[in-house]
Amino acid sequence: MNARFVRIALAVACSACASSGDCLSAPCPEPIAIVLSVNAGNSATATATVSVQVTTPSGASVTCGSDCNVGGLAGTYNVVASATGYQTVQRSVTVTGDAAAKTCGCPSVTTQNVSIALVPTV
Repeated sequence: MNARFVRIALAVACSACASSGDCLSAPCPEPIAIVLSVNAGNSATATATVSVQVTTPSGASVTCGSDCNVGGLAGTYNVVASATGYQTVQRSVTVTGDAAAKTCGCPSVTTQNVSIALVPTV
């Protein structure tokens, strides 16, 4: 691409932001709402079979293993963790933050670190 064209395009974009208050920005990345870790006792085999289902505030469903990052905005997340031979654990996690994008900015959340220890069935 022509370097002169790029400089002109950048100048127009910057002046648009400065003069009208409207900003031109790249799409915002989805923030990390939950850092999740599930442990099934001292058994590496059981931990390898952990299945986690997370329902986001928007109703979307995310499936992951014993360690995962769940992206999303502020709201209540429902987490269900299970593994063969272990009791299923259900947990509600509330993530706080600014769900509405700020002017020329991206939404933000306070990431929740969640650890779940599965208990063997009797």
